[in-house]
Amino acid sequence: MENRIFGIVKDNVALGVAVVQNGRIEGFLNGNENCNYDVYIGQSRAMGIVSGASRGNLIVDYIPDWIEIHKGDKVFTSGLDGIFLENIPVGVVENVRENYGYLSVEVKPYASLGELSYVWIIDRETPQLNVLQDEKVIGAPKQSCA
Repeated sequence: MENRIFGIVKDNVALGVAVVQNGRIEGFLNGNENCNYDVYIGQSRAMGIVSGASRGNLIVDYIPDWIEIHKGDKVFTSGLDGIFLENIPVGVVENVRENYGYLSVEVKPYASLGELSYVWIIDRETPQLNVLQDEKVIGAPKQSCA
């Protein structure tokens, strides 16, 4: 499990990423500079990368500037980076701006960072769900994520 990145999901929406280092799970929630993953935006499924936060919104960068993105477009995980499964909701576009040859968007996240009692960590290599509770990984009954 070392040197792998896992998606963190809370209430069926993307919350962040987790890595295992020195036998411990370390989580980086949406908006943290170490929390990066690929997303699709809108019906055109424009690709972008979650890369930070501003004023409580997520920043998605590196979107090709020839694709139309609109306020209100929904943002989902792409699944192409091997971190999350495809189509896990992330949030809704609040603002679009040009940024040196590509687009950046501010996304109002669906996930609430308040009161984290448990989260799901999704392991794509061994399809089962693990529950993180009180900083321990508790294996859930074997059930497929695919």
